[in-house]
Order: sequence, then structure tokens, then C-alpha cells
Amino acid sequence: MEYVIELIEKRAVPTLHIRKSLSVDDLQVEIGNAFNRIIEYLHDLGVDKDRIGLAYVAYLHREMSNLKVEIGYIVADEHPNMEDIHFGSIEGGRWVSFIHKGSYSTLGCGYSVAHKYLSKEELHPTGITYEYYLNTIDDVSEDQLLTKVELQIS
Repeated sequence: MEYVIELIEKRAVPTLHIRKSLSVDDLQVEIGNAFNRIIEYLHDLGVDKDRIGLAYVAYLHREMSNLKVEIGYIVADEHPNMEDIHFGSIEGGRWVSFIHKGSYSTLGCGYSVAHKYLSKEELHPTGITYEYYLNTIDDVSEDQLLTKVELQIS
């Protein structure tokens, strides 16, 4: 797949999220559980679907035996915290971005291209990465999945 790497400037956006430390083996199950809990909470609050934005996973620290992740949704409005579900935001600033088409298992190809771009342009990533899920396996076949990846730049 050919990747278009972009350097973007963006503003902060509000989120509702759960932060966890977990192993890579637990990642898929924990992501699904967190997404479901947040959607149930928003449903209980009576939030309209059009007020809920993209689902995302942020990798705050990538030690594979102890990943620190933030799992959440971009939201249009502030909501109260409940247990481990928190209102917050994704920082604004400079980011390197690309869109990956296909299975999540092949996202590493895009990351490789992005890191080559960072090196060539002498940009310094902070280590924080967001993956935004533009569609889901419920909507399209695995080879049609679209994931927008953003790497924060210091």
C-alpha cells in the first residue's frame, strides 16, 4: 500500500476515555470492552449518536508487556466522569498523519513509512500515537478497514 504522510497542525478535541495498562495479548479484548462501556455510558446519558465522534486508541507508552493506552471517543460535549470513564481531550499541536487501508495487523507498514518520513524531515515524535477507526469490521470487509494514524511531534 502507498501511504501519504502529512504534517498537520490541529486543535485540541474533547474526548471521553478509559486509560489502562495492559499486555499486548489483552489489547483486542480490552479495546472492545472499553468501547462498549463508553457507548453504554453515553447511551445512559441520552447522548445522540451524532454527538459522538471517532473511536480511537492512543498509545501513550509502547512497552509491549505493559502498554499504556487510552481508549475512547471524540465527543461534542463535556460529560461527567464515571468510575474509570473520564472526560478529557486530545492535545492540539503538530502531528504526522497517514491513513492505512486494510487489516489492523498490517498497520506496521504505515508506521515504518511514517518513521522514515520523521527521520528524513528531522522531526521528533513524542512517543504518543493515536489510531482513529474510520470504519469497523461490522461495516466493511477487513481489507477495506480505514485507520487514521497520528504521531505527536515535539
